[in-house]
Amino acid sequence: MDGAAPFGTAFELGNLVFRDVYGAAKDNECHEVPILVLLPAELALHSAGQRRVYPYSDSSFDAAKAAAHVAVGLFAAALLGLTKGDPGQRRIERLVQSARAATQHNVADELARETEALFRASAAFGARMLSEERPGEHALEGFARDAGERILRVTHLATCAQIARLHAAFETAQSTLTAGEREQLQVVVLGDHQARARSFGMQYFQRRFRELPGQDDRVTYGENISTEAEAIALVGTRRLDRRIARAFFGDEKRLQRDVLGDAAKACLDDRFAAPCVPSP
Repeated sequence: MDGAAPFGTAFELGNLVFRDVYGAAKDNECHEVPILVLLPAELALHSAGQRRVYPYSDSSFDAAKAAAHVAVGLFAAALLGLTKGDPGQRRIERLVQSARAATQHNVADELARETEALFRASAAFGARMLSEERPGEHALEGFARDAGERILRVTHLATCAQIARLHAAFETAQSTLTAGEREQLQVVVLGDHQARARSFGMQYFQRRFRELPGQDDRVTYGENISTEAEAIALVGTRRLDRRIARAFFGDEKRLQRDVLGDAAKACLDDRFAAPCVPSP
């Protein structure tokens, strides 16, 4: 037809318009519901065009983590071995210095006492490593077992304290919402490249919202997401994809799977109808 755009041009134009309108619709979805983002030390609540922050972490959690790192660092250094004046010795000296400095604080509660005890045990073992009497394999294993028990106790106490503070922060945050907003609240837990099903943040909010692991209705793990803007955009994408999937396919979670996955399975079932038989 005269004046008709070449197919390739029309195809590219369609994709461009799709991306533009999809992005606009996604941004609109972000403003339809309140969004709570779990950051490493605070909750950020985005609602009605406002951002409110609720801290939930304190230095005791960081101290517990540092105590575990010092103990494991000494063990790793011992595995490498060392000679006088080498970089490994200087690293051990710094670990011992850190452990000793951390034991000079007032002991206020059980977590602080257990954390300080772990630091003291690490400082003593590190000093032994630097002495003429280098610990042998038996001593190293003994330190690791003792430190391991201490790390588990410290981890339990620190995690319970962290969850208690998170609970209090969330209670305060959701008290600013109406009953309807609380029903629509979406939560994004920022995380690493790989979803951690047992992360304390995911477990807490799944318990609060009575969601099973993997259900992903109101609580989601922000894989490879490190900013609040990315977390908010993720909520918009999930909400829009569910509306599209429900309207087009009658299954609101259809687009959460690989869009080609079901078709690929059907095609491969037809092509390789015979059951797989192990090669002789």
